[in-house]
Amino acid sequence: MGQFLTLTLGLTIAVMSTQLRFVYAGFFLYSIGLGESFVLREVVWANYFGRLSLGTVRGMGMFLTQIFSASGAPFFGFLFDATGSYFISFTLFAGAFLLSAVLIMLVPPPKKPVSANP
Repeated sequence: MGQFLTLTLGLTIAVMSTQLRFVYAGFFLYSIGLGESFVLREVVWANYFGRLSLGTVRGMGMFLTQIFSASGAPFFGFLFDATGSYFISFTLFAGAFLLSAVLIMLVPPPKKPVSANP
């Protein structure tokens, strides 16, 4: 949740500011949140799905991630062409991060499976 909030805050500061130093500060904060995602994603997948199925889960997760990543730039370009500004694109992006933070709070923590053998 903290990682998504860091991304949201950084992007919001960068987009809403009118001074260049705050744009840099916002994107610096955003990059910290982005760096967190590379580590936390692997830990979350391992904790929730276990080591035995980690390869399958990671493969499917990265497949979906790549599809959304590849479609993001053309979508942002379309919005820019339609509106003449990137403001809507970045606002949608920040909103998606905020929604992700809320959704991650609703996910129950992983439980260790009960072993049949004592």
